[in-house]
Amino acid sequence: MKKFVPLIITFIIGASIGTVSTFLILRSSNPQQAQRMTSSDQFQDGHTLDHLFDRAFDSDFFDQSQNPFDDMKKLRERMRQLYGDKQFDQGFDDWYGNRFGGKLGEIESREDHEFIYFEVDLKDIDQDSLKFNVQNGQMTIQGTYQRNEGGTSMSSTFMRSFPLPPGINEAAMSSEIKDEKLVIKFPKMSGETI
Repeated sequence: MKKFVPLIITFIIGASIGTVSTFLILRSSNPQQAQRMTSSDQFQDGHTLDHLFDRAFDSDFFDQSQNPFDDMKKLRERMRQLYGDKQFDQGFDDWYGNRFGGKLGEIESREDHEFIYFEVDLKDIDQDSLKFNVQNGQMTIQGTYQRNEGGTSMSSTFMRSFPLPPGINEAAMSSEIKDEKLVIKFPKMSGETI
Protein backbone atom coordinates (compact mmCIF):
# COMPACT_ATOMS: atom_id res chain seq x y z
CA MET A 1 0.00 0.00 0.00
CA LYS A 2 2.95 2.35 0.69
CA LYS A 3 3.84 2.49 -2.99
CA PHE A 4 0.34 3.82 -3.80
CA VAL A 5 0.45 6.66 -1.26
CA PRO A 6 2.03 9.15 -3.75
CA LEU A 7 -0.66 8.26 -6.31
CA ILE A 8 -3.46 8.75 -3.80
CA ILE A 9 -1.98 12.02 -2.53
CA THR A 10 -1.57 13.26 -6.12
CA PHE A 11 -5.20 12.44 -6.85
CA ILE A 12 -6.45 14.16 -3.68
CA ILE A 13 -4.43 17.29 -4.48
CA GLY A 14 -5.71 17.26 -8.06
CA ALA A 15 -9.32 16.81 -6.96
CA SER A 16 -8.95 19.60 -4.41
CA ILE A 17 -7.44 21.95 -6.99
CA GLY A 18 -10.27 21.08 -9.39
CA THR A 19 -12.90 21.80 -6.74
CA VAL A 20 -11.34 25.13 -5.75
CA SER A 21 -10.85 26.13 -9.41
CA THR A 22 -14.49 25.35 -10.21
CA PHE A 23 -15.61 27.38 -7.22
CA LEU A 24 -13.42 30.35 -8.22
CA ILE A 25 -14.69 30.26 -11.79
CA LEU A 26 -18.29 30.13 -10.59
CA ARG A 27 -17.62 32.96 -8.14
CA SER A 28 -16.16 35.21 -10.83
CA SER A 29 -18.88 34.45 -13.38
CA ASN A 30 -21.90 34.38 -11.03
CA PRO A 31 -21.30 35.97 -7.62
CA GLN A 32 -24.89 35.31 -6.42
CA GLN A 33 -24.57 31.57 -7.12
CA ALA A 34 -21.18 31.47 -5.38
CA GLN A 35 -22.65 33.26 -2.35
CA ARG A 36 -25.45 30.68 -2.16
CA MET A 37 -22.87 27.88 -2.38
CA THR A 38 -20.71 29.22 0.43
CA SER A 39 -23.62 30.02 2.69
CA SER A 40 -25.44 26.74 2.16
CA ASP A 41 -25.47 24.33 5.09
CA GLN A 42 -24.43 21.54 2.75
CA PHE A 43 -21.15 23.20 1.79
CA GLN A 44 -20.31 24.32 5.31
CA ASP A 45 -21.08 20.87 6.75
CA GLY A 46 -18.75 19.34 4.21
CA HIS A 47 -21.48 17.24 2.58
CA THR A 48 -20.74 18.57 -0.89
CA LEU A 49 -17.04 17.77 -0.57
CA ASP A 50 -17.87 14.43 1.06
CA HIS A 51 -20.06 13.58 -1.91
CA LEU A 52 -17.31 14.59 -4.36
CA PHE A 53 -14.66 12.49 -2.63
CA ASP A 54 -17.05 9.57 -2.05
CA ARG A 55 -17.68 9.47 -5.80
CA ALA A 56 -13.97 9.65 -6.58
CA PHE A 57 -12.82 7.19 -3.90
CA ASP A 58 -15.54 4.53 -3.87
CA SER A 59 -14.76 0.99 -2.73
CA ASP A 60 -13.49 0.04 -6.22
CA PHE A 61 -10.79 2.69 -5.94
CA PHE A 62 -9.18 0.92 -3.00
CA ASP A 63 -9.15 -2.48 -4.71
CA GLN A 64 -5.60 -1.83 -5.84
CA SER A 65 -3.91 -4.25 -8.17
CA GLN A 66 -0.23 -5.11 -8.08
CA ASN A 67 0.23 -3.08 -11.25
CA PRO A 68 0.62 0.71 -10.85
CA PHE A 69 -0.11 1.21 -14.57
CA ASP A 70 -3.50 -0.47 -14.27
CA ASP A 71 -4.20 1.68 -11.22
CA MET A 72 -3.24 4.83 -13.12
CA LYS A 73 -5.51 3.88 -16.04
CA LYS A 74 -8.33 3.25 -13.59
CA LEU A 75 -7.74 6.64 -11.97
CA ARG A 76 -7.70 8.43 -15.34
CA GLU A 77 -10.92 6.70 -16.42
CA ARG A 78 -12.56 7.66 -13.12
CA MET A 79 -11.53 11.30 -13.62
CA ARG A 80 -12.91 11.24 -17.18
CA GLN A 81 -16.23 9.90 -15.89
CA LEU A 82 -16.45 12.42 -13.07
CA TYR A 83 -15.58 15.48 -15.11
CA GLY A 84 -16.85 14.35 -18.52
CA ASP A 85 -14.20 16.44 -20.25
CA LYS A 86 -12.60 15.13 -23.42
CA GLN A 87 -9.65 17.46 -22.87
CA PHE A 88 -8.92 15.96 -19.46
CA ASP A 89 -6.23 13.70 -20.95
CA GLN A 90 -4.25 16.57 -22.44
CA GLY A 91 -4.46 18.65 -19.27
CA PHE A 92 -3.52 15.70 -17.10
CA ASP A 93 -0.66 14.69 -19.41
CA ASP A 94 0.73 18.23 -19.42
CA TRP A 95 0.45 18.50 -15.63
CA TYR A 96 1.99 15.06 -15.07
CA GLY A 97 4.79 15.77 -17.54
CA ASN A 98 5.66 19.05 -15.84
CA ARG A 99 5.57 17.58 -12.34
CA PHE A 100 7.14 14.18 -12.89
CA GLY A 101 9.72 14.42 -15.63
CA GLY A 102 8.36 15.11 -19.07
CA LYS A 103 6.39 12.99 -21.46
CA LEU A 104 6.70 9.28 -21.84
CA GLY A 105 4.33 7.13 -23.82
CA GLU A 106 1.93 4.84 -22.12
CA ILE A 107 3.46 1.90 -20.28
CA GLU A 108 1.58 -1.37 -20.37
CA SER A 109 2.45 -4.57 -18.59
CA ARG A 110 1.52 -8.15 -19.27
CA GLU A 111 2.75 -11.54 -18.20
CA ASP A 112 2.84 -15.16 -19.19
CA HIS A 113 3.87 -18.18 -17.14
CA GLU A 114 7.61 -17.36 -17.50
CA PHE A 115 7.97 -13.58 -17.87
CA ILE A 116 6.67 -10.13 -16.93
CA TYR A 117 6.74 -7.69 -19.86
CA PHE A 118 6.64 -3.89 -19.86
CA GLU A 119 5.90 -2.21 -23.18
CA VAL A 120 6.66 1.50 -23.51
CA ASP A 121 5.27 3.53 -26.41
CA LEU A 122 8.21 5.37 -28.00
CA LYS A 123 6.27 7.67 -30.33
CA ASP A 124 8.13 11.01 -30.59
CA ILE A 125 10.96 9.72 -28.38
CA ASP A 126 14.55 9.85 -29.62
CA GLN A 127 15.48 6.18 -29.35
CA ASP A 128 19.22 6.98 -29.25
CA SER A 129 18.71 8.98 -26.05
CA LEU A 130 16.85 6.17 -24.27
CA LYS A 131 18.41 4.87 -21.04
CA PHE A 132 16.91 2.58 -18.47
CA ASN A 133 18.10 1.19 -15.19
CA VAL A 134 16.84 -1.34 -12.67
CA GLN A 135 17.87 -0.91 -9.05
CA ASN A 136 16.32 -1.82 -5.70
CA GLY A 137 13.02 -2.94 -7.19
CA GLN A 138 12.60 0.23 -9.28
CA MET A 139 12.75 0.67 -13.05
CA THR A 140 13.90 4.10 -14.28
CA ILE A 141 13.51 5.12 -17.92
CA GLN A 142 14.91 8.40 -19.26
CA GLY A 143 15.43 10.01 -22.62
CA THR A 144 14.43 12.90 -24.88
CA TYR A 145 10.98 13.61 -26.24
CA GLN A 146 11.04 15.40 -29.61
CA ARG A 147 8.17 16.74 -31.66
CA ASN A 148 8.08 18.73 -34.90
CA GLU A 149 4.87 20.55 -35.78
CA GLY A 150 4.33 23.20 -38.42
CA GLY A 151 8.02 24.02 -38.76
CA THR A 152 8.42 24.30 -34.99
CA SER A 153 10.56 21.83 -33.11
CA MET A 154 10.08 21.01 -29.42
CA SER A 155 12.36 18.88 -27.28
CA SER A 156 12.23 17.96 -23.60
CA THR A 157 13.81 15.35 -21.40
CA PHE A 158 11.90 12.92 -19.27
CA MET A 159 12.62 10.52 -16.46
CA ARG A 160 10.08 8.06 -15.15
CA SER A 161 10.51 5.58 -12.30
CA PHE A 162 8.09 2.91 -11.22
CA PRO A 163 8.13 -0.06 -8.85
CA LEU A 164 8.65 -3.55 -10.22
CA PRO A 165 6.54 -6.42 -8.94
CA PRO A 166 8.09 -8.82 -6.46
CA GLY A 167 9.22 -12.25 -7.60
CA ILE A 168 11.16 -11.29 -10.73
CA ASN A 169 14.82 -11.70 -11.57
CA GLU A 170 15.99 -8.11 -12.06
CA ALA A 171 19.51 -9.15 -13.09
CA ALA A 172 18.20 -11.20 -16.03
CA MET A 173 16.28 -8.32 -17.63
CA SER A 174 16.33 -8.12 -21.42
CA SER A 175 14.95 -5.51 -23.81
CA GLU A 176 14.31 -4.83 -27.47
CA ILE A 177 12.80 -2.04 -29.55
CA LYS A 178 10.10 -3.26 -31.89
CA ASP A 179 7.46 -1.26 -33.84
CA GLU A 180 8.05 2.01 -31.91
CA LYS A 181 7.78 0.15 -28.60
CA LEU A 182 10.41 -0.66 -26.04
CA VAL A 183 9.72 -4.16 -24.71
CA ILE A 184 11.41 -4.93 -21.38
CA LYS A 185 11.23 -8.54 -20.20
CA PHE A 186 11.90 -9.91 -16.71
CA PRO A 187 11.91 -13.65 -15.99
CA LYS A 188 9.84 -14.75 -13.03
CA MET A 189 11.71 -16.47 -10.23
CA SER A 190 11.00 -20.18 -10.27
CA GLY A 191 7.87 -21.08 -8.39
CA GLU A 192 6.64 -17.46 -8.23
CA THR A 193 3.13 -16.45 -9.22
CA ILE A 194 2.66 -12.73 -9.63
